[in-house]
Amino acid sequence: MTKEPSMRRTGNRLWLAAALVAVSVWPGVAVAASTITGTVTFDGKAPVLRPLAMDADPVCAKKHSGPVPNEMLVLGTGNTMGNVMVWVSKGLPAGKTWPAPTTPVVVDQNGCQYSRT
Repeated sequence: MTKEPSMRRTGNRLWLAAALVAVSVWPGVAVAASTITGTVTFDGKAPVLRPLAMDADPVCAKKHSGPVPNEMLVLGTGNTMGNVMVWVSKGLPAGKTWPAPTTPVVVDQNGCQYSRT
């Protein structure tokens, strides 16, 4: 039995969430400052993901003492999903600008895996 329908439903929910976000910031509806919050959950039984193959680069392989977990799908309590990004691509008020964050995000690479520090 394939796990594809569960992933498809989750993908549909992500699109729905993105659409709701876009509608909430449509010109004329958005207020001076807006906040987006929410929880994305995985529907169904999580697929078993194969570990990442690090044997293509000996330097990568040396950094790990065992199999490297695949983080393509990261689930927490109640099947809440990690590593999810929401991007509002349309519907922002014309000419409106927001200040850049003052604290930079640092992405590090260790053992051929990227992580936010």
